[in-house]
Amino acid sequence: MQAYKLNATIDESGNLIIDEPLNIAPGKVEVIILQPTATTTTTHQQPKNENTKSKP
Repeated sequence: MQAYKLNATIDESGNLIIDEPLNIAPGKVEVIILQPTATTTTTHQQPKNENTKSKP
């Protein structure tokens, strides 16, 4: 299986439109879509260990 990376657009009807012609033989292909997502910032806090007792 050969992989090709190219740009495409999904229109309002949900159709995938490839932005450039391909120089490959006609036929069925498998498509993987990588869509950018909004970046979120998360803060990780250490969980409090309630089982730890302070030594006097």
